[in-house]
Parts: sequence; structure tokens; C-alpha cells
Amino acid sequence: MDNPNFEIHKIAKNNEIIEGLLYDYWNFTNFERREYRYTLKQLSHRYDIYYQDLLTNLMKTQGYIEINMLMGCQECRKNFKVFLRKELEALDKKSNNEWDIHFCVECYRKDTVRKINDTIDSINNMLPLGHKEGNFQINGTLSYMEKLLFLTLLDDNEIDPNNIKEHQWNNFIQVEINKSYDIINNLVSKGYIVAHRYDGNIKNQIEQLSLILQESGKYIDKNQESRITFTMDNTNKAFINLPAEHPSFRFFSRCLHNDVISSSVSISDIKQIESYVKNKRQAELLSIFLRTCKEKGIPYKEDNALNMVLSNMAEKFNLKECNNIIEYRSKNVIANIQQASRKGIYRHQTQHYFRAELMRHLDLIDKNPDMKRFEKPLDIDWAISQTETFVSTYIIRDNKFWSGLTVNEIISNWVSSLNVSPD
Repeated sequence: MDNPNFEIHKIAKNNEIIEGLLYDYWNFTNFERREYRYTLKQLSHRYDIYYQDLLTNLMKTQGYIEINMLMGCQECRKNFKVFLRKELEALDKKSNNEWDIHFCVECYRKDTVRKINDTIDSINNMLPLGHKEGNFQINGTLSYMEKLLFLTLLDDNEIDPNNIKEHQWNNFIQVEINKSYDIINNLVSKGYIVAHRYDGNIKNQIEQLSLILQESGKYIDKNQESRITFTMDNTNKAFINLPAEHPSFRFFSRCLHNDVISSSVSISDIKQIESYVKNKRQAELLSIFLRTCKEKGIPYKEDNALNMVLSNMAEKFNLKECNNIIEYRSKNVIANIQQASRKGIYRHQTQHYFRAELMRHLDLIDKNPDMKRFEKPLDIDWAISQTETFVSTYIIRDNKFWSGLTVNEIISNWVSSLNVSPD
């Protein structure tokens, strides 16, 4: 009986044909659910074929069905020759992978091109104006804090301004920028620094582009290949962009130096100074806290509540006093965690213990303002900020490290040393 879903084709010679076997083998009671009228065992008995392996071999010589099916792309169709039931089962499992029988080359190529275009467009949307064409022009003036941080980067003797290494960039962000990401973002967006290769979002997209190239490179034409190469080369950059009016980085540095120490600042500049100092101290305290937890095996949770406690500490104590408080209170925390363990409380349930211990101590000090304060020196490998050193040496001119000052004392000393003009 003919089936509208497929065509049966005989390939055996007349003397090799087992009459009816081919049609009974492909006789369905429900084609969509792949339900057959006869099982393989029933066919073996029906045609006196006592081994199912022999039946399988015979079917390969009797003929096949030709069926028109959707390919893996779910759009194109193709005629498939099927000799065995298990081959039909395999055809039902569709995917558009190149090792799959349903693989559609043209649609896969189109899909690859679409992925490439989407990824490159995503990268270009992250780049400052003009950078996607490789045009690294400067387009904006710098605020007081932007000049100061830029000068710190420019004056680092270990950094080649034409090729900033990744460890140098990370150190600059960690020690100088801290959490004031708006400053570094402005330096990049205004074109003074080009550092696409260290932008986490761009790096993720470049990795995605590399993966597409690795997996589907043979389906990409020369134009697409050139576009990928240009994008990857264009974003694999990290350098200081020398303004055209300055003949050298050294000359540019001197101009910035004079500008920073002599220019007046606006109210908005002062707000940026306050934000920078608070962010810097917050990052320093978090660094001490996390280091203490790591060294002593104390579980913790870095959340808004912890940041609030550290911010409270930053306002009331200098950095060395905070260092002492964190170190001293950690001993109580360890004892409390051990006691909790004996009561059957799991370690992950004690993540708030350290934060709570700091809060209790701060409350105690609030109630006893005359309580004696102690300092603990910073670790020997503590990195001193060059921005801090510059401000203390050339602006405040007291040559004091900020570790012995509170946030408010730093801001007061700094701002009082400046000429303030209205916005």
C-alpha cells in the first residue's frame, strides 16, 4: 500500500527480491508516531528469517524509502534515502551541526555571518566615537580628578605609554582608581586612554568572535574574515593617546603637572574629590577585610550591609586604626565560629558573624567615645598610591601618608589647599 509520507524504491534484482518484505517492513499503523504494523520479531517469523541481524542485512539489499524532511535549519527540505528503521529514528533527531545528517550548509553559513555581524556590532557599540574605524581622536576636556589620575598613569616609569601591559593596567585600577570607575571611564570615552583589550565586556565579545572563527571558520568568506581580523586588531590595544598639540609624553606630563597644582577647582571638582577619597578608603578597607578572612579562613558575604559597616568605619577611624579593629575582632569571630560548629551550625551559616562583630564594636565605641584607640601598621607589601603621594607632596605639602588620617581629614586637608572658584 502506498504511503503519502514517503516513496518505496526496490533495488534488489528479481531473483533476490523477497516478495512483500520491503512493504511489510515499512508498513505503519501511525507514521507520525513511528508505530509499525509488524515488529522485527514478527517479520522474522513471517518470512522465516530466524536471525534479526540477517533481517537487517537483507533490508539493505531489498530497497529503501525516500522521504522528504525538514533539515536542521528548520527551513529547508531535502530528500533522504532510508534503508533501516533505526536510520529513520536518527533522522527524527534534528540539529544543524555539521556532523549531523540534517546539516544545512547554506543556512549554517547565513547563521554564522549573522552571529559575526551581531558580535562585531555589539563591540562597536561599546567603543567611543570613531574608535570602531580605528580613529583614536581626543574629544573632550578633563576635570581636575581626571587630570590627576591621568598624570599618575603618565608618570609611572614602569609603563610604556605606547603599550600598557595587563598587570600594569590592573595595578593602576586597583591602587589608584579603586572604585572611582567613572574617572577611568571618562578618560577612555574622551580618548585620552585607549584600553579596549582590558574592557571586560569587550573581552567577552572578542572571545565569542574567536570561538565563532574557531568553530565555523571554513564557512566564512574573505570579507567576513577581514572584518573579524580588523575588529580584533582594533580592540587589542592599550595605550595613552598623546594629544596632537604636545610633542612628547614628557612635555605633556609637565603641562598636566603644572595644571593640576596651579589651577582653580570648581564645586563639582570638590564633590569628585570627596567621592574619590571615600571610594579609595572603602576599597582599602574591603581589601584588608577580605585578606584577613582569607588568611584566617573566616567565611564572609560581601554585600551592601558589609559595605555600610566599612563605610561607617572609614568615617570614624584612620586606616591603621581600622586595620587594628579588623585584626583584633577577627579573633572573636574565629572563637564564635568554632562555638557555632560545636552546636551543629554550618560554616556557610556564619557568613555574617564578622560583620556583626564589627557592628557591635562600633556601637561600643559610640557609647564610649573616650575609649583608647590603637593602630596596627599596614602589611609590608601594602601598595602606596602614587596619587596619594602626589597630593601630599605637591598640593597639601605636608608629606603625610593617608593611612594615619580619616576620610574627612584627608578631604579637609586637600580642599583647603586649593583655590576654589564657582562653577
